Amino acid sequence: YTSGLSPQAVYTNLRPGSYRLVVYASNEDGYWSQAPAVLEITIRPPVYATRLAWLCYIALTILFLYRWHRRSLRKLQERHQIELERNKYYEEQKSSANMLQFYTDIAHELKTPLTSIRMYAELLRDHDAELAPARRRGYQQIILDESERLSRLVGNVLDFSRLDAGRKRYSPAETDLAELLNTAAELCRERARTAGVELHVSLPGSPASCRIDRDSLLQILHNLFDNAFKYAASGKRIDLSLVRAGRRWEIRLRDYGPGVPPGAEEKIFRKFYRVDTALEAEVSGFGLGLAIARGLLRDQKGELKAVPADPGMQFIIQLPEEPEHGTV
Repeated sequence: YTSGLSPQAVYTNLRPGSYRLVVYASNEDGYWSQAPAVLEITIRPPVYATRLAWLCYIALTILFLYRWHRRSLRKLQERHQIELERNKYYEEQKSSANMLQFYTDIAHELKTPLTSIRMYAELLRDHDAELAPARRRGYQQIILDESERLSRLVGNVLDFSRLDAGRKRYSPAETDLAELLNTAAELCRERARTAGVELHVSLPGSPASCRIDRDSLLQILHNLFDNAFKYAASGKRIDLSLVRAGRRWEIRLRDYGPGVPPGAEEKIFRKFYRVDTALEAEVSGFGLGLAIARGLLRDQKGELKAVPADPGMQFIIQLPEEPEHGTV
């Protein structure tokens, strides 16, 4: 309501939109007009509040979030790549250290039998006439034993190289397992006697054969025996047995030594791995025997497992399965 003295109306804080102003007027006698005056008014929003402006705000927000996401993702990928490169560097450093230790151990392992062979060969050369027959035969046996040890070391190194490069070749043939186990045991009898270890062999009464590379299986058994003589001779006993398990034969070699710490049953098959114990520190070697043995078996569809025993450890050689209609 306004008077004639101030014929104006003021409205503030109106939202953008369409409005209708309706005006009634009266004369000096107080009579009001019957038909009001009507004024249509449209208030437009400011530029920053238009629909186009809001669409721009939304588009800019989406673009900002997209760029922020891309930037975060790129930083995450960069951090991941840096982590991968760091891990790769550490692995290369560890591998280099392992290889250096490997070559050092090889030199040491090869030097030991060579030194013995040379020493006893010189004794036989210089004092042959003075030696008693028994002592001469003893020296000759030492030379033979050290030569065989040297041959096994070289064979392991060659097998490691071939397995690592995927160039190992096999000649599978039907193999008499009982005869092979007896052969392997006989080859280790003298070493067992020297170490004060009793070697027991248990074989089935029925024929046992398997199609496998004979030389590689002998190498596997030699590596397992070598491992047992090195780390489990304190148990004073090794059991070698052949048992039937479903469609395959299993060769089981058990020692009665200190065994390995819990959780290390798989780690001992890694290349260069050696259990960190005082016993390991006293025994020379470069941690390849078990890794090579498992690699030779897996190449021929077999498996090698380590199972804790009480006391000691049992290594199970699972030979390749026979066909469903195969014969034993």
